[in-house]
Amino acid sequence: MACARAIGLTTLPIVVVNADGYYENFKQMLDRAWLDQLIKLKPEKIVHFVPTAEDAVKWVEEQGKVKLDGLQPKLRKRESALKKSSFMDSPSLANWFRRLSSGGSSDGAVAEDEGKFALPEWTIPFVVGVTIGALIGARSLRAK
Repeated sequence: MACARAIGLTTLPIVVVNADGYYENFKQMLDRAWLDQLIKLKPEKIVHFVPTAEDAVKWVEEQGKVKLDGLQPKLRKRESALKKSSFMDSPSLANWFRRLSSGGSSDGAVAEDEGKFALPEWTIPFVVGVTIGALIGARSLRAK
């Protein structure tokens, strides 16, 4: 997030709770980057350091009331919860196998056939994993 702020992709305020000086090295790195002209914004304009969580909340609330560098930060609430990402999400290996076996189109659509048996989604990764494990095991036995 600090990188996005430094190159101008966001104007959201960033605050770091520097409890017991934990992020002091990070603060020094930013200062050094500014001195060496590796970053364009002053470190204070990228990240704000405070000692307590209460100070962080107060600072963020203040930033919501004032404009930063002429730009008002836009805080938006997510419309929905984050979707769980997994290996089985489209496009995936399982969908590719399903298209092959069902004659589906190249855009990922799977032909619906009520009479056709459908494997659980975990089947293909499981079989592939077991096969790879068996091949590696057989290879190591042959090497002995």
